Amino acid sequence: MQGGSGGRMRIEVGGESGLPVGGGAVQGIQRSMAGGININRNITSKTELTASYLLNDMKNALVNSTERQSLLSEQSYNSKEDEDRISNNNGHNITFRLKSKLDSFQNLIIRGNGGWSANKYNSDLQNLYLSDSKYARQPKCKTIPGQ
Repeated sequence: MQGGSGGRMRIEVGGESGLPVGGGAVQGIQRSMAGGININRNITSKTELTASYLLNDMKNALVNSTERQSLLSEQSYNSKEDEDRISNNNGHNITFRLKSKLDSFQNLIIRGNGGWSANKYNSDLQNLYLSDSKYARQPKCKTIPGQ
């Protein structure tokens, strides 16, 4: 008696499909979710259907505020930067396989896959620069000779 089974699995990271996985130098708060469903069904004694659906969603939110003061010999600079950034990526993937046994030597296999994705990015960046020069506050007077 012989028996056996086979199969394959594919996970893509960073592609248009697969599981959403964050990594690298990601800033902010990251949320990642994924879920799916698999269906295996014998339609008739000679025909079987296998299908799967995967939904994934990844959201990244960053709120950043920076204040700087640059002190130079003649003046100083103050700057303030406020950043509010949100990105949201989601995708849907579907695959199917229909296998029908035509006779003892031939099988008909039909495969298909597809997917779609949506990406949103919103960013609001505000900068404020102030200069404080000690020379700018002093009145400039020109002396005219003979007066």
